Amino acid sequence: MVYLSELHQMLCASSTSLIPLKTKDPGGEAVPEGASTLAFVFDVTGSMYDDLVQVIEGASKILETSLKRPKRPLYNFALVPFHDPEIGPVTITTDPKKFQFELRELYVQGGGDCPEMSIGAIKIALEISLPGSFIYVFTDARSKDYRLTHEVLQLIQQKQSQVVFVLTGDCDDRDHIGYKVYEEIASTSSGQVFHLDKKQVNEVLKWVEEAVQASKVHLLSTDHLTMAVNTWQIPFDPSLKEVTVSLSGPSPGIEIRDPLGEVISKGSGLNELLNIHNSAKVVNVKDPEPGTWTIKTSSSGRHSVRITGLSTIDFRAGFSRKPTLDFKKTSSRPVQGIPTFVLLNTTGILLPARVDRLELLSITGELLKTLPVKYYPDRKPYGLWNISDFIPPDEAFFVKIMGYDKDDYIFQRVSSEFSSMYFSSSRESSSMSWEIAQVSLPDEGFYECMATSSAGTGRAQTFLDVSDVVTYCDGMLNREQWLLGPIKYITSSKCIVFFLTHIHKYADVILNINTEFVLINSHYQSGLQNRYEPPRVVISPKNQTFTEGSEVSIRCSAAGYPKPTVVWTHNDILTPEGTLIIRKAIPKDAGIYGCLASNSAGTERQTSTLTYIEGPTLTVVQSEILVALGDTTIMECKTTGIPHPQVKWFKGDLELRASAFLIIDTHRGLLKIQETQDLDAGDYTCVATNDAGRASGKITLDVGSPPVFTQEPSDESVDIGSNITLPCYVQGYPEPKVKWRRLNGASLFSRPFAVSSISQLRTGFVLILSFVQVTPLIGVSPATANVIEGQQLTLPCVLLAGNPIPERRWIKNSMVVRLVRSDGSLHLERVRLQDGGDYTCMASNVAGTSNKTTAVNQIFSTIEGIPVTLPCKASGVPKPSIVWSKVISHLCEMSESHKSSCKIVWCCICTNSIYSLQLLNVFHVIVKPRVSRPGDQQGNAYDKPIEISVIAGEDVTLPCEVKSLPPPIITWAKEMQLISPFSPRHTFLPSGSMKISETQVSDSGMYICVATNIAGNVTQSVKLSVHVPPKIQRGPRVLKVQAGHRVDIPCSAQGIPPPAVTWFKGRSAVPIDGGQFIHSPDGALGISNVQRPDAGTYKCVASNVAGSDSPTIEVLDPPYNSPFQERVANQRIAFPCPAKGIPKPVVKWLRNGRELAGSEPGISILEDGMLLIIASVTPSDNGEYVCVAINEAGSTERKYNLKVNVPPEIRDQEKVTNTSVVVHHPVSLFCEVSGNPFPIISWYKEDIQVCLLNLMEVT
Repeated sequence: MVYLSELHQMLCASSTSLIPLKTKDPGGEAVPEGASTLAFVFDVTGSMYDDLVQVIEGASKILETSLKRPKRPLYNFALVPFHDPEIGPVTITTDPKKFQFELRELYVQGGGDCPEMSIGAIKIALEISLPGSFIYVFTDARSKDYRLTHEVLQLIQQKQSQVVFVLTGDCDDRDHIGYKVYEEIASTSSGQVFHLDKKQVNEVLKWVEEAVQASKVHLLSTDHLTMAVNTWQIPFDPSLKEVTVSLSGPSPGIEIRDPLGEVISKGSGLNELLNIHNSAKVVNVKDPEPGTWTIKTSSSGRHSVRITGLSTIDFRAGFSRKPTLDFKKTSSRPVQGIPTFVLLNTTGILLPARVDRLELLSITGELLKTLPVKYYPDRKPYGLWNISDFIPPDEAFFVKIMGYDKDDYIFQRVSSEFSSMYFSSSRESSSMSWEIAQVSLPDEGFYECMATSSAGTGRAQTFLDVSDVVTYCDGMLNREQWLLGPIKYITSSKCIVFFLTHIHKYADVILNINTEFVLINSHYQSGLQNRYEPPRVVISPKNQTFTEGSEVSIRCSAAGYPKPTVVWTHNDILTPEGTLIIRKAIPKDAGIYGCLASNSAGTERQTSTLTYIEGPTLTVVQSEILVALGDTTIMECKTTGIPHPQVKWFKGDLELRASAFLIIDTHRGLLKIQETQDLDAGDYTCVATNDAGRASGKITLDVGSPPVFTQEPSDESVDIGSNITLPCYVQGYPEPKVKWRRLNGASLFSRPFAVSSISQLRTGFVLILSFVQVTPLIGVSPATANVIEGQQLTLPCVLLAGNPIPERRWIKNSMVVRLVRSDGSLHLERVRLQDGGDYTCMASNVAGTSNKTTAVNQIFSTIEGIPVTLPCKASGVPKPSIVWSKVISHLCEMSESHKSSCKIVWCCICTNSIYSLQLLNVFHVIVKPRVSRPGDQQGNAYDKPIEISVIAGEDVTLPCEVKSLPPPIITWAKEMQLISPFSPRHTFLPSGSMKISETQVSDSGMYICVATNIAGNVTQSVKLSVHVPPKIQRGPRVLKVQAGHRVDIPCSAQGIPPPAVTWFKGRSAVPIDGGQFIHSPDGALGISNVQRPDAGTYKCVASNVAGSDSPTIEVLDPPYNSPFQERVANQRIAFPCPAKGIPKPVVKWLRNGRELAGSEPGISILEDGMLLIIASVTPSDNGEYVCVAINEAGSTERKYNLKVNVPPEIRDQEKVTNTSVVVHHPVSLFCEVSGNPFPIISWYKEDIQVCLLNLMEVT
């Protein structure tokens, strides 16, 4: 006997392994309720480098967004790298900076291995993470350790965590079990599998940034193996603040319709979070209207659909064999075939909200079973619901609950995937049994056997069902325990023993069992005078095989007295009695079927074994094989079937037998021929047979010979320009393919102007080469080049022809110049005075020589207004005289193209009695930048800024027309802050002006344009004002007020500049006299002491220079005893019911269909029911009130509808929070508000109302 403690120690000692783990102690602080872990499971093989770079960048954004949320969903962070065969080192920390550091420290290594140890890494991530965590797996390979999937699925159902796969590869085999387990894990955890290109990982990380949120609930989860178009009707309750629909699969399509049937599209409430063509699509809707929404999804192949939301209403399901209200006594999975109870633990619902029903759905969303949920309004704590027992489905399923919230809106939530546990056997090399002595009721439960070896770990589970025994001996009943359930019994000489199962302790059961005992006792006493015969069972056939779809029958006859009762069992699970007939049998019908016959004299059981068989299927690995003479030939036919088929081999009609040169493996379907000869060539047939049939395949074997050179090429010599033929003769089977190459690695046919060909002759192959000599030809280049001192200079020398390739040289004054680039051009980085002269490019080869000459002239330059000295050195005999004259003098005038003509040419004339020489000196003047203002006249001041105004959203151009030589460098600044030329909304125009696209209020301010060149700079200021048309915040369209009361009609208008507000009643302006009509600073119109003539339609008009806006408000005077009543929370209300009749009627009150007794808190019914008073109304008092008056003559009723409004309240308004943000980055400020109807929210910055155009989003 092996005790449980000893077994546990043995298993733990044999399976211990060490995984490197980097941890950071969180300081022992308590984990907040609902907190979770963000875990990255990353494949660090070399092929994942691009993915790693994107994940490092995306992680920063995910953490930044998550930490800014009011409810931070992430408590800690985990990183699990893996690389076959290692996993780790693992990081778990509460410090986001530590997590980012470890992520950046990852480095990829090795090649693109496939498959990888991904499932083991996921298992570790689940073990170290908190419940309800977010786990993202990044890899480009399928799993190698898929045998660990069972353990991973158990962890998922225990922790309710979500696993999402981001795959940039899958080893090109999505039918392999190593890939399919990814889909199974994703389905069980309500995750998904995304297939992406390497460059698309960043797109998914943007979606992850939105997906990692607290209070996430599931509304629908489905998986589909083929293309499908589905339409789902889903109720959205008011607690849903956001709904996200994600579809992973080819050609994804999503269409969403609101409760009115209108399609929600981008720009009208639909936000697109992810859209990868042919792979995935994710959209969401924020603050959806309550009601039934329609969601249509489509995909052209295997796909999954997930619909989630953000809500406080959620649930958790647990399963048990007995009814219980203790969640600790439930398990996360039911047991297949055993009656099971469900315990629901709901959150976020209070009275009178309730769960109405529970549904079991298949993984494709089809309804499997519906179970009603009983309402327990007095249960403490409220929110626990137990459901009657059911038999769990034999397939994976989801649990869906539906119910009503406190306002009678329907809500729907869906669990993660569940699957029933069952006991399965597998091949093992060793066995160990566990014996429990003196089994008792506490021993009932789940047991797990774990086996480990160097190859891994395996687990199997079973459930021990313990029955209790009640004994009746000599009229005395042993009442140790009373049990409810089926009763079985056997007899001995003095006792009747009853076996009772499914144990429940209820007091009222005792009577039922006592009654049963009375009947049995009388039957037993009467049997003393009769001869009892125990059952004799005959079952036929004892053993039987079947195929899928066939009909199977097993006959069982039982004799005995009294007539025995016959019950069939299949693997110890009860089935209907009688002759057993199975129509359209399926593989799982196989097993041991027992026929159990029992009567008062005893019990007998006989069994019949039903074995499933499946005909062979055969796949030829390679149907045509070519091997070289003398090599080993391997032919393979892969087979499947139950039982596994035996394979025989034939050549023609002759069955092959194993020999020294012929090896046959009948189980694996292998035929191996050693030292293959020509006679072995031919057609071979493999035949697979088992009890269910046969299958065959054909393989053709060819025996070839390697290439043999009958004449090898010989060394040849040839003159330039001549043709040459190089022979190559070869033989072999099949016919060889001949390729030529040059031993020095040069291309065979790449020389210019060469003609080459390869020809096949009857006896072999020849290579024919021919080429022609071509004289060099140089492209056209400028005859002269004028250059300013200090500038760069490049002189081209482009070859148009030449064979062989010519050599190029540059010559100046008979000297070779060395500054030649690889393309043959001559480059001078900074021109000096002595660099002037003639430069000649010379190209030459064996066919000839060509040259081109360019004269380089030195040009002087100076800045406008700065003196310049022109050289003119002369010598001679007699000494020459020098005279200067200006030959050309153009004014420095800028053209419209921003270029200028500012060139001056002076002539130096040197003369003596013999000669006269002239030297031309050309120099350019560098012109300072000049700015021209639109519409400028002489005398206008340039120090005043140009003023420009624009309406928000429109484009505007800020002028800065600058001209100079050389053209200036233009920079723009706003309020001394430089503007980047790469800004997406700022465009720098060629003229120097700047265009601002889609202007915003924040664009208002002073802009400065600075134009600079070597001669100086100039500035121009532009003042921009962005105007916003008035926008009146929409308030109530209808106001109801009683006569004599005061009313304030709101008119909160925004705009820049601040708009002026004018009030009209009808077409007449309202007189603001300070008496009855008062105009508040915020635009509201106050009317004191309202009278009936004041009723009507009022219009407020807000206007400024950018436009105007004007909604209308209707003021009504409600009649007394109106059926529709509105009150503010905590006010008093009275409903009269003036009922008359003979005899005097009896009056009763109903609220939302339920009768009121008058004793409810805060409610009084007075004057014999004629008056209902609510002292202080609350939102829970909303609804329909009906007074019903009844007497013998008939009945009548009066209805009232009450709506309770709640003033706005800002949560945590006493708390001041500080937020830091990087300049030019978006920032989100949160304002959690409650009230009924939902309040209008306005934002203020330093007591100045913020315009909506300045905000990215107001929620």
